[in-house]
Amino acid sequence: MPCQDKFKSLQISSLKNIWHPCSQMKHYEKFPLIPIKNAKGVWLYDEKGNKLLDGISSWWTNILGHTNIELNNAISKQIKSFQHVILSGFTHEPAVKLSESLKKKHKVIFRIYFLVQMAHLLLKLH
Repeated sequence: MPCQDKFKSLQISSLKNIWHPCSQMKHYEKFPLIPIKNAKGVWLYDEKGNKLLDGISSWWTNILGHTNIELNNAISKQIKSFQHVILSGFTHEPAVKLSESLKKKHKVIFRIYFLVQMAHLLLKLH
């Protein structure tokens, strides 16, 4: 499929199948969606090869950058063992190491950490 056809097909299918939050869907009739092919650091690259500054991604993307090599390597290493194991009745080394590391780093005496799927929701329990 030629690049232009694929580009248009992605736009149409996206509008038919995905709700795009924080926007008015009607606006896309005049201002079409921009299909992104890949990203590196603070830059997004569309299907046509245009380079766009990503000024709207999440905090973690803005802090770490897209395709952060250190983060990608850690994820690749971990995913070879398991993606997720619930901590209800189970434990695992990455969770233990993380909680030990947090205690050392913050030099505050927390008796225990409550780990959730999103790191920014980490809570302390007394």
